[in-house]
Parts: sequence; C-alpha cells; structure tokens
Amino acid sequence: MKNKFKNDWFVKSNHDLTAAEILLKADHFPDTICFLSHQAIEKQLKGFLVLSKVAPPKTHNLEELIKLCVDINKNFLDFIDECGKITAYYIESRYPVSFSQNIKRKDAKEAFETAKELFKFIENILNK
Repeated sequence: MKNKFKNDWFVKSNHDLTAAEILLKADHFPDTICFLSHQAIEKQLKGFLVLSKVAPPKTHNLEELIKLCVDINKNFLDFIDECGKITAYYIESRYPVSFSQNIKRKDAKEAFETAKELFKFIENILNK
C-alpha cells in the first residue's frame, strides 16, 4: 500500500505542508500558514476518500470531509474539532479582511501540527 500514498492528492498535500513549514520556520504570515494547512488537510482527506472508493464532494468544509472518512475509520473523529477550527480560517485567510489579522503564530502552528498529524495518521492506515 505504500505506493498508494504517492497519489496526486497526497503529493499536492505534501507541497502545501512544506510551504507552510517554511513560512512557520521563518515566522512569517500566520494567515497563509493556516490557509496552506487547510489545503493540505483537505487534499489528505480527499485522497483518502478516493483510495477508499468514495467520490470526494466539492467542498472546502473539513468537518464534512472528516465525517465521510469516519464512515470508513472511526478514528478520524479525533480530528473533527481541530478541523472545524481550521475550516474557519479558510475564507478569512484568503481575503484582506480584519479576521486574518487576528490569526496568530500559535494558531498557525496548531493548524500546521494538525495537518502533520493527520498526514501521519492516514499514512499509517494506508500502510497496514
């Protein structure tokens, strides 16, 4: 199953994670780190669904995607609260609104860490 983790969804997700990590290490743009973390998680979840023979919906709502993944593996529930929080960053971090200015480094680090944890979690499932 290791080859499955190389599917396009996971490759693109890894690119988003790498870019977020570079920004986090440089201590720049927490709103962009949150956006990239959201994108990484969305692609991970959609990749998992595709490999599970479930067509991913056209949505950016991570909670909705997690719920579909829970139907396959109940342990995805461990990520639902954090993914709900990260979904809130999606729109706000994309546009020049006052909310994105309220996103702090701590928020960005938590979003990034969640994305990394989910990546490892899915990888472990696929490598069984």
